[in-house]
Amino acid sequence: LTGQPLPDKDLNKSLETVMGDFAIVSREPIIREYDHEVQGNTILKPLAGAQADAPQDGSVVDIDGSDKCMAMACAILPEWGKTDPYAMGTGTVDECVRQLILVGSNPDKIGLLDNFCMGNPEDPAELGRLVECVKAIAKAADAYNAPFISGKDSFYNYFETEDGPINVPVTFLCSGFGVVENPDHVIGSSLRRNNSLLYLIGHTEDEMGGSVFARTHGVEDGKVPQTDCAANMELYKAYYSALTSGLVLSAHDISEGGLAVTAAEMAFSGKGGVRLDLTKVPTVNGWKSPAVPLFSESTGRILVEVDPEFAADFETAMDGFPCACIGSVTEEKRLTATCCGGEKVLDCDIANLKKLWKDGLTPYY
Repeated sequence: LTGQPLPDKDLNKSLETVMGDFAIVSREPIIREYDHEVQGNTILKPLAGAQADAPQDGSVVDIDGSDKCMAMACAILPEWGKTDPYAMGTGTVDECVRQLILVGSNPDKIGLLDNFCMGNPEDPAELGRLVECVKAIAKAADAYNAPFISGKDSFYNYFETEDGPINVPVTFLCSGFGVVENPDHVIGSSLRRNNSLLYLIGHTEDEMGGSVFARTHGVEDGKVPQTDCAANMELYKAYYSALTSGLVLSAHDISEGGLAVTAAEMAFSGKGGVRLDLTKVPTVNGWKSPAVPLFSESTGRILVEVDPEFAADFETAMDGFPCACIGSVTEEKRLTATCCGGEKVLDCDIANLKKLWKDGLTPYY
């Protein structure tokens, strides 16, 4: 087992703190300022689910005169760049590509755009961080066979103080679009029914560096998640095959906030609650604290809702890849998680979590 000691005495409170953080909360006030319904072609909206307010991994737009659709997604991980700009580069591209595939994009038909925001490029340290990030995104683009077709840069975001210059952290926004071959491949991130099974694909490691949990709980010196883009691409292609075979009810990427946030967001549709068994979460090196499987932001992971009738077929489709049934959808609208020996380490009311998430930006609008 690896990793440093982590706060794990009140993980209910920890989830509430993370769920209400600015990096996690709903962007609904911002989304509603813009018209994402132009021409009435939006198939998957930024917010969907039973009450049209649950987060999705991207959006999908119908294309007039075509039997195909276009998907759009974006990703940004500014905290990672403070300590590991290379990991920020690969992780951000990975998240964007993963989200595009989750909303139905063909993995072989994806294009990317970069947007950099940084301080003074004449500062060797700042320029070095940018160079490391660019090296990373170039490698990721090759691994995903996804070209960068355009982008934008914003430099000199810094100011002088009596104590010296202050630069914004080198930050990379990755936007992307993909071709959806069939509208039937668009399923969304909201839970569809009770008593379905939840599968986690991808490895979860003690990589708490740059995470929302680490920042909100004062955890320092954690390892920033490292990304094997080539391995993740093979995993995504296997998932895409399962998706296009009709084996997936819904799915959501595990990114900012970790598994606990992902599970809660899927349940915001109002269809039911979630029960998780953390001992089933796939891992290579293990962990010491249940906070890791709940809040780690390891890349390349997806939480997938599967009908029990198709569980065997889904497992066959994911054979050879890290994949395990880690829970189920319950009628009781709570998010619970057990760890070693069946100890319950998390038990939160979904409605309360949704309120924290939904109202995060309301005071500012």
